[in-house]
Amino acid sequence: MRKAMFIGTLLLARPFSAHAAQRVWQGTTEGTTSAIIKYDTIAGTATVQAMGQVCVASLEGKAVPTATGFAIVAYDGNTDCRLDITLDGHGNISASNEGPGCMAYHGASCSFDVMSARATH
Repeated sequence: MRKAMFIGTLLLARPFSAHAAQRVWQGTTEGTTSAIIKYDTIAGTATVQAMGQVCVASLEGKAVPTATGFAIVAYDGNTDCRLDITLDGHGNISASNEGPGCMAYHGASCSFDVMSARATH
C-alpha cells in the first residue's frame, strides 16, 4: 500500500516541476496584434502565437539559446523558419527578427516580429 501511495505522489508532483521550466511572455507584434511566446527550457521547444483582427498565426519549433536570448527554429518538410528573440536585462522580450522562411507559417496578413513582450512569471 505504501509503495502505491509513493508512486501516486510522484506522478502528481511531476507536472508541477515541468510547468516551472516554462517561460511565458505576452506582448504585441505590428499594430494591435497580440503575441504569446512560450519557451520550455527542459524540452528545448518554443512556440509563438499571434492573433489580431485579420491575423492568426502559430509557430512551434526547437528553442536554441543565443548570446542575446533564444531562437525558435522550425521545419515543416518544405520550409525553414528561424525567429530570433532578443531579451533585455530584465528578462522581457525587446525585439525579434523573423527569417524569410517564416511567412509560410503565417501568410501575408501576420508577422512574428514581436515589438515587445513582458514575462508573465
